Amino acid sequence: MTVGFAFRRSSLQVMLMRPKALWIGIGLVAAGYLAWTATHLAAPASPGLPAASSATPSAMPTGTLAASPSPTPITPLLTPTPTPAVAPTLLLNAGRVTRRSVVVASAMGFRAGEPLRLSLREPNGSTVALGTHKADSHGEASGLLIRVSDTWPNGIQQVKITGLTSRRTATASFELAGSPPGAAPTSYAGKPMSKVDFNGGGFSPGESVDVYFDTLASPVLGSFTANQIGVVHVAGVSVPMAAPGQHAFLLVGRRSRAPVRVPFSVLAFSPWLGLSSYTPQPEQTIDVTGHDFAPGERVAIFLDSDRGWPVSQATVDRSGTFHAHSAVEIPYDRRGKTEIVAVGTESQTEAAATLTVRPYTPLFALSRYAGPPGTTFDLQGKGFAKNEDVRIRLGDSQQSLVFDFHTDGLGELIANRSIEIPRSMAAGKVTVSALGNHSQVPASVTFAVTPLSPWFVPAPAAGPAGSRVTFTGGGFAPDETVRIAIKTDAGTMLGTTLTTDSAGAIRRGGTLLIPNALKGRVSIEATGAQSGARATAVYTVTGGTSTP
Repeated sequence: MTVGFAFRRSSLQVMLMRPKALWIGIGLVAAGYLAWTATHLAAPASPGLPAASSATPSAMPTGTLAASPSPTPITPLLTPTPTPAVAPTLLLNAGRVTRRSVVVASAMGFRAGEPLRLSLREPNGSTVALGTHKADSHGEASGLLIRVSDTWPNGIQQVKITGLTSRRTATASFELAGSPPGAAPTSYAGKPMSKVDFNGGGFSPGESVDVYFDTLASPVLGSFTANQIGVVHVAGVSVPMAAPGQHAFLLVGRRSRAPVRVPFSVLAFSPWLGLSSYTPQPEQTIDVTGHDFAPGERVAIFLDSDRGWPVSQATVDRSGTFHAHSAVEIPYDRRGKTEIVAVGTESQTEAAATLTVRPYTPLFALSRYAGPPGTTFDLQGKGFAKNEDVRIRLGDSQQSLVFDFHTDGLGELIANRSIEIPRSMAAGKVTVSALGNHSQVPASVTFAVTPLSPWFVPAPAAGPAGSRVTFTGGGFAPDETVRIAIKTDAGTMLGTTLTTDSAGAIRRGGTLLIPNALKGRVSIEATGAQSGARATAVYTVTGGTSTP
């Protein structure tokens, strides 16, 4: 025992004296430890077989060995992914920072490849998501960047990392030191009159914060109050009317007096118009819709020019759009191309749309299109100018007849009387035309004048002299006077007169006395006083004389 100790001591002395020998000795010790581990931590033998032992084997017993039973196969068990032995840890590269700086974080002790969520807990208890990452094969993550926002309050900021699979968490903190306040808008660009919100931090707790545009000499756009940790939420600030380009909002605390400049780009308007019709007729109304004007402003609508009095006005909604119903009525004397112009009264932006005015298209019709002289007909018409005088002309010569009519508020003809074909008009086609003094577009139809075919018969057709007869006939002019006369060798004797009805017919009209001096066949003639139409009939005088 003493020798062995001495040997070991001398060996140790040699290794201490010689560094190379020292390392060789360490290697031998490590190799021995590994061999011992492999021997004592080996898996147990299968059932039925003797287990290996490190002790000196004893003598085998004499006798016959019994047959060993067949080993039972072992089904391996699935084991879950082991939880890392290292406790979850979050490390930050800085403990005290200022706004707009960057903190680098590293994490370890999570499962391999699991997603990691990084979040920030502010002093007021609210949580801000900072992003998601993924652990590497060792359950670690590095180079996680945390950008310190202008809107975070001063004080201790607690950062937390969570393994979304293992649910393990780790936290670390840094202090946001007192520094000039900062703010960030919901948008860094917008058009005038649009709304912008801001979130800011680093102001004095409870102080009022005023918002300016471009310069502190400008009007205050709004005043807001910071909370107990110096955070301010600015909502609904309107972008002033400013020229397109680069500008800035200024947030100034009344106590801290530290201004925060937030760059902002003012965008230009690009207004345009839409019309309900691009090919209207005179006196037609047009709906106008405008887009991309300043929200809330009044828009003046003009016809042809942006000067003079507007024909109508409209108000722009929050989306920059307006709808003007029946905004423009086209004048009755306007033809061809014309413009509708809309001008924003605050933004002074202008948009125009071109349309083409078509002429009137009057139409009119007759209640009948053919008939003999004396026929009457009624008129119907539409498509004329509103409330205009319309001249109806019968015939196309200088001797044509003229009738004056009027239209209503819809441009429809007011037919308050009938037109009669003159009883003296010759048979043939005659033009009926209409012309409005405003619409100035002629319209015409044709009426066919049919020839008269007069006829009549006495009743009775024969009898003694001194008899009284009546007449039935037709084909004369309507409602005209017809002269009945007896024609003899000695001359014509006027017997009686009668009037036709509206169809130019004689319905057992008139009473004629047959003179006693007449004998045999007597010729009787009927003549229309207005139309000049003539018809003859024969009455036969029989023997004797009629008793009165």
